[in-house]
Amino acid sequence: MYSTTPDAVADELVALAEAVRAAGASTVQLYVSFGPDMFAPEPDRIADVDRLAEAFGLTAETAKGSSGWYRGAKRDHDGIFVKVDTRVSAPAQRCACGAVCEHSGAVAA
Repeated sequence: MYSTTPDAVADELVALAEAVRAAGASTVQLYVSFGPDMFAPEPDRIADVDRLAEAFGLTAETAKGSSGWYRGAKRDHDGIFVKVDTRVSAPAQRCACGAVCEHSGAVAA
């Protein structure tokens, strides 16, 4: 299974938070990554990323990463890293005039 319900995720995060408090460790780091079901349609995944980012006080943006295009947002503060993202299709190439490029001519930078 590649995804679960938001309630199940929230319950697991609460259980992990309680375990961290009880462990008595002197320091910890946290990296948590959220993402929608990778098999969901792209518009649904984008909407879920946008909703989660907003709930976390972040703004999702579309950007090119090292292995493709993503829609996402992240926060890194005091040893706590939170990320929400999904892969997306590359945006359309634009000609120098601003129109969607349908030929192999020069494209705008």
